[in-house]
Amino acid sequence: MKRTMRTALSIAVTGWLIASIPPTAAFAGQTSQPVVLLPPPGYQHTWLKGINDDGIVIGSATLPQSLAPARALRWNLAGELTELDGLGGRFHDAHAINRRGDVVGYSQRPDGYVRAVRWDSQGGVHDLGVLAGDVNSIAYDVNDAGTVIGVSSPNETQVEGSTAVLWDSAGRLTVLDAPPGARSVIGLALNRHSEAIGTYFDSTGANRAVRWDRAGRATALANLGGDRDEVVGLADDGTAVGMVYGNTHRELAVRWDRAGRLTSLAEEAQVLAIAGRGGSVVGRLYAGGAQRWDYRRGGVVDLLPPSGDASASAGDVNGHGVAVGAYDRSPDGDTAAVRWDRAGRPTPLPTPADHERAWAEKISDRGDVAGGAYRSYSSYVVVWPRHRQG
Repeated sequence: MKRTMRTALSIAVTGWLIASIPPTAAFAGQTSQPVVLLPPPGYQHTWLKGINDDGIVIGSATLPQSLAPARALRWNLAGELTELDGLGGRFHDAHAINRRGDVVGYSQRPDGYVRAVRWDSQGGVHDLGVLAGDVNSIAYDVNDAGTVIGVSSPNETQVEGSTAVLWDSAGRLTVLDAPPGARSVIGLALNRHSEAIGTYFDSTGANRAVRWDRAGRATALANLGGDRDEVVGLADDGTAVGMVYGNTHRELAVRWDRAGRLTSLAEEAQVLAIAGRGGSVVGRLYAGGAQRWDYRRGGVVDLLPPSGDASASAGDVNGHGVAVGAYDRSPDGDTAAVRWDRAGRPTPLPTPADHERAWAEKISDRGDVAGGAYRSYSSYVVVWPRHRQG
C-alpha cells in the first residue's frame, strides 16, 4: 500500500494555485475527462485525502467560512457520494483507505474527546478506543491487511506523553516501542508488511523520525543534528523517505534503509511521496522544478512542465513510476494539473469546465488520478479516471 505523510500531526492538503486548460488530444486513451466531487448540501469545500486501486476516493467537507474538516466523505469515480457518520460530535475526518475499502481517521464524541475510528466498506463506523488512562486517539493509516496505525494521547496536543499504537483488523490495540529518550511518539504510516514509520519528540524537544519492524521494535532514523526531521512515506521494501535539517539549517531530501541509515536524494529539496512498490520517489527542488528519484535503478528524472518556462511540482508517484502534480500556467501563479509517464514525458490534465484552476495530488497503481479544482472561492476534489477499454 502506498502512503504519503506531509506533517507529524495531519495529512496536508496541497497548496497549489491552478488555472484552466482545454482538453488535449494527448490525453485520449490515458485518462478520462475530470469528474468534480461535490460536498453534501450546506458544505462549501471538499478536500482530498486518498484514493485506492478500486477507484474509491475519500476526503472531507468543510462548512462555509471554514477550512477545518467537518465531515468525512467517500465517492466513487462517477462522483456518487457516501457520507460517513461519526461518533456524535461536531466533526470527523478521514485519513486513509485500503484496497478493500476500509477507511480510518478520527471523530469527536459528544463528550468532546476525539477517538480513532475505522469505517468499514459499508460505511459503518467503529470506535477504536484509547490506551488506559488516555482520552484522545487518532488513526493515520491502514494497510490492506486491516492493520491501523495512529496515536493514543492523554491530552489534545500530542506533544507530551503520546504513544504510537497499532490496532489489528479485529480492533485489538498494541503499543509500539518508544525510542530511547522519547517524550511523545506518533505512528504515521504502514506498508503492506505492517512495518511502520512515525515521528517522536526527543528529550531536547527536537522532532525526530522513527521506524518500527513487524514486531513493533523501534529504530531511530539517522539525522544531521538539526532540530527537525520529517518522515514522509514508507515503501513495501522498507525504504523510508523524508527530509532532515542540519545545524546549518540546510534541508536534504533523503531516504533511510531498514537499518535507519541515511542517503541523500537532493539538497534543498522536499520529498512528497514514495511508491509502495517500484522504488520511485518524487519531490520538488526549492530552486524550482520537480524530480523523480529512482533509488533502485540509481537514476534521477527531471519532471518538466508541458511547455514554456513554467515551473512544476510533483505530488505523487505510483508503482509504475507514473507521477502527477501541477505546473504554473502564468506568471501570477495560476496552475494546471499534469501527469508524467515513466520516461518523464508530461501530459496536461484538463481542468473541469467552469473552474479556474486545477491540480493533481494522488495517483493509484491503476492510473486513476485525484486532485482538486477551484471555482468562485470554493475548492473541490476532482478525479481523472483512467480510461478503460470495453
